Amino acid sequence: MTVSRLYLDVDGVLNPYLSPMELPAVWPDFREGFLGRRLAVWSPSLLTAIGQLEVELVWVTTWGSVAEEAFGPEIGYRWPRRSLDLASSSLGTAGPKASAIADDLRGDPAPFVWVDDDAITPGAVDQLAAFGQPMLTISPDRRTGLEPRHVRQIADHLQAVSP
Repeated sequence: MTVSRLYLDVDGVLNPYLSPMELPAVWPDFREGFLGRRLAVWSPSLLTAIGQLEVELVWVTTWGSVAEEAFGPEIGYRWPRRSLDLASSSLGTAGPKASAIADDLRGDPAPFVWVDDDAITPGAVDQLAAFGQPMLTISPDRRTGLEPRHVRQIADHLQAVSP
């Protein structure tokens, strides 16, 4: 059985771009504080909701493996997770994130969801659609990040593509 993947960015998705002490209202428990050595804004409810999705979580972020160290404990460890190395991926025509995901899919195709606030472009979508896998892309507003409706979209998509 092939498990779907969730390719997940951090900044603008889990960590909205905000002014100090400005917390979005899309989740009831947003907080601001340090995760590792980085100041971040995040919602434990959002992280719990992601942890309940039946996916392999793949970090596609400049945070690298620090994303797992910072957010992983609140997401939980129910499903496998790993990080893509953006530094070693080719730039391609759609940027390093799309190229890293393409390299990953080339090695092991699977249905997927990609969530990123700014790297999902028409060229990136075309590049990844060429793999012929069921896919969903979500580009949340970077000032609010991933919202409950997005998590429902992801869950619905995963249910629709599950064998």
